[in-house]
Amino acid sequence: MPPTIGQPPARSKWGKRIVMTFGCVVVAAFIIGFFISRVVKCEDIEEPALQSPDGKWLVKSILRSCPAGPLSVTNYDVFVILSAQQTISSAKYKPERIFENDGSSDPPGISWPSANTLVIEVNGEGVVKVSRHEFASVAINYMIPKGLRDNLDKIETDRLQKNRESEELYKSGKMSIDDLRVSLQVERDSAEEWTKFRQWASENASIEANPNNETPNRK
Repeated sequence: MPPTIGQPPARSKWGKRIVMTFGCVVVAAFIIGFFISRVVKCEDIEEPALQSPDGKWLVKSILRSCPAGPLSVTNYDVFVILSAQQTISSAKYKPERIFENDGSSDPPGISWPSANTLVIEVNGEGVVKVSRHEFASVAINYMIPKGLRDNLDKIETDRLQKNRESEELYKSGKMSIDDLRVSLQVERDSAEEWTKFRQWASENASIEANPNNETPNRK
């Protein structure tokens, strides 16, 4: 039976029902993910502690994974703890977080070139929130693997190249000023974390560790 004048076809009702059903599914998924992120707690994965050659200090790295957001995305955080062995003379030194790299899922490498020199090899990029260079009598040096440093340099080179290409398109009249601004902003935002980590690495770390250097590695 054909629809009467003024009455919408039955197909439009089905379309509305499909849209409403899809909307309900999205909302339900959001709510479920939200509650999962609140119920599921963070998990700490501890690497075996490494003792200094003189037996006075212990250092260990911890990888923390936490659910973040309604889509159950996992956020990683790497940090390194330095503590003194339990003796009367070391009672004044509480365990200290000497390094924290938020957003990295790669545990750092740790080594003791000498009793008072600790080398931390940072194996993944992230937001470095803590990076101590000394603690009590221990000098703390940082090293970046050459492969990671090369990757950081390549990302920066690619970003600058894309910026130059956008500027050339603008100068030739093939891109508007608004499109140029958007393009430069997108490139800047996408490389922001890498750029900050690259700057930290340039100021605080070396590409290769020098075991004979027992002074803080400041640049």
